[in-house]
Amino acid sequence: MSIGLTWAHVLSDAFSPAAFMNSLTNMLFGAPTALTSPPLPSLATITTTPPPKPPVSASAKPPLSLRRVDPVGDHWIPTNKYKMESFSFKLNPTQLANLQTQMPHQTPPFESISAALWHSIAKLRRGSEPTTVTLCKLDSVKQQGKVIGNTQKVSTVRSSAAAVSDVDQRDLAALLVDSAAKDEGELIEEAVDRDDGVSDFIVYGANLTFVKWDEANLYGDGIMELDHEKPKFVYYTLHGVGDGGAVVVIPGPVDDGISGRDDRGRFVTVILPENEVVGLKAELMANGMFLEKYKE
Repeated sequence: MSIGLTWAHVLSDAFSPAAFMNSLTNMLFGAPTALTSPPLPSLATITTTPPPKPPVSASAKPPLSLRRVDPVGDHWIPTNKYKMESFSFKLNPTQLANLQTQMPHQTPPFESISAALWHSIAKLRRGSEPTTVTLCKLDSVKQQGKVIGNTQKVSTVRSSAAAVSDVDQRDLAALLVDSAAKDEGELIEEAVDRDDGVSDFIVYGANLTFVKWDEANLYGDGIMELDHEKPKFVYYTLHGVGDGGAVVVIPGPVDDGISGRDDRGRFVTVILPENEVVGLKAELMANGMFLEKYKE
């Protein structure tokens, strides 16, 4: 049995749909749910008008994570220069541990995967290597006290090297860990509001974009259960990705045999221009990240 959910948003927060699906099915089928009712608003909250936002400058530059696209109308899919193709692969716990040994000490799984893929993709784009990448992660501060809402943090990381392919991937990993600090969410909102929401923008694929959704609760406690059975496999992907491409990292499936989410492998989906897919697969197979038998 399969259950699917599709939603459209420029930022596509995956954490709220996961919480929604878990809570909905648990309530429908009588299982305990982690969803809590929001606190009742106080009188002060109801009667107090929030302070007006400062006017948005028409000349302000949009954030690096955002790119204006041609009008898409009601289709929600931008017109790309290249035809995009996606493929997925699983990194089991052993593969993931081996990858992390190639990175600086205590580099987290997501940054290890992102550094390796950034380096490999740069090799395929010599002459136009991606020196700026976008990171999308869960913002734990935004998540606090919210039942549902966009809890994602968007930031950019820039390498000063002209040729990223010549940079050691360990240095890229350190850059991803240390430099992704500023959340560009408010800047994105300001850019979208600048012309009253008339223009169309993309975040995913505006630059090469790495999406950390491995903190979404897909297999842990409080997830959906049907007849006391939890999901065996959960899959997320993105549509309407720009030519820069995107990489989505989610928890590995339950057949990894590891209960702890941090000890589980990862499932990676890559969306790139189709002329880069074969080359990237070859790169990943050469360094042991991509095994043909696990491809999707």
